[in-house]
Amino acid sequence: MNMKKQPTITVVVENPKGSCNVYRNDHELDNFYLERVMPKGMSFPCDFGYIRSTTGTNGDPLSAIIIGDCHTFVGCKIRCRVVGGLLSTQIEEDGTSITIQHFLVLPIADGVQQIRNLSELPSIVLENLKSFLINDHATTGKKLKFTGKLDHTEAMKFVNEASTEQEIKFKLELVLPQTDSSGKPFDKILFEELNRELIKKFNGLTVYSRLPAEGFWKTKDATVQQTVVVYQLMLACIDHPYWQQLKANLEKKFNQTEVMITYGPSKQVK
Repeated sequence: MNMKKQPTITVVVENPKGSCNVYRNDHELDNFYLERVMPKGMSFPCDFGYIRSTTGTNGDPLSAIIIGDCHTFVGCKIRCRVVGGLLSTQIEEDGTSITIQHFLVLPIADGVQQIRNLSELPSIVLENLKSFLINDHATTGKKLKFTGKLDHTEAMKFVNEASTEQEIKFKLELVLPQTDSSGKPFDKILFEELNRELIKKFNGLTVYSRLPAEGFWKTKDATVQQTVVVYQLMLACIDHPYWQQLKANLEKKFNQTEVMITYGPSKQVK
């Protein structure tokens, strides 16, 4: 069957199918811990986990339920396709309520390619999942009421909006001299300040510093060789006003006629 390829996401398993233990991931420490044990006779009907690199409205990654027969373990990462989602309202013991989305996904490794949308899942699968979720919430003193469904397109819109990853489109290079025109090295504090600014500006995005590299500049009378520092950043977009202001600041700090900042499309060799 010739079907358009669906985008994939990475799901991290917190609770494997068949487990009666409920594990949670401390996302700040990236450690799993045992939260509680289900009542006797209850166990997870599927692998339960979360979609990596997403943040929901409650500050946690989006929840995912893996429909498949893979034998997994706590912390296992699985490439999956999103087929839809279940919408529900969780009612706390004090009467307050929050909206929850449960995203249903299929593992790529299972090879179940014919199911593309929530409507194609057997109804018994959805009913069993709903029954389990309602009973599991009841064991913790909470009520769960299902309010709707999401098809593949609607679910992927949620996932994309919650994604903390951005598509890398540009490679930017910033070149600075390591020494002044007399050969005296610039104070390393200048480079450290730039490192900190770039890391803070781009939320910890890796800044590559190649030191040293050699640059050659041809003047009227001779070719001048100078040791340079090259910063490389992989970016989703180019903030032109920011880079123009940074360029002007660096030209003043390093006493340069011009600081070279270039960028272009980031493409991989296929």
